[in-house]
Amino acid sequence: MSPSTCHDPREECHWSLELVWDEDLNATAVTERGEPLRIGPAVSRSPQHLLALAASSCLMTTLLTLAAEAGIPVQGYVSSARLRETAGAPPEIALAPCVVVESDVDRRRIERLWPQAIERSPTLRLLGGHLHVEPAVRVVSVA
Repeated sequence: MSPSTCHDPREECHWSLELVWDEDLNATAVTERGEPLRIGPAVSRSPQHLLALAASSCLMTTLLTLAAEAGIPVQGYVSSARLRETAGAPPEIALAPCVVVESDVDRRRIERLWPQAIERSPTLRLLGGHLHVEPAVRVVSVA
């Protein structure tokens, strides 16, 4: 099973990467497909940014896959992610995704998919109680 198609928590999926740091606290990560990703101060991508990005994009791909499987046309998807660190408390990630659909019927169908998308997103399951998701669905009629 390809990692890009693995959305069911009952399936066994594997992802891997190699990470090499340099003396300036920058790094190059290379995925199993050979795709490089630069991390660190030189490229303004911290590990914390990547964690928030991973959570946000994992939820997005899972929800959009579920919507496609259910035949729900999605007109748009945007999301914001925040990593909160408070002294004496564990860090938390807050996600605020928003899906745009054309009708109230599609809005209700998407709203029923949110819990399933959160449950099936591997990164979100890893974060467990350190994650807060506040999803929204907006209806925008196409004229």
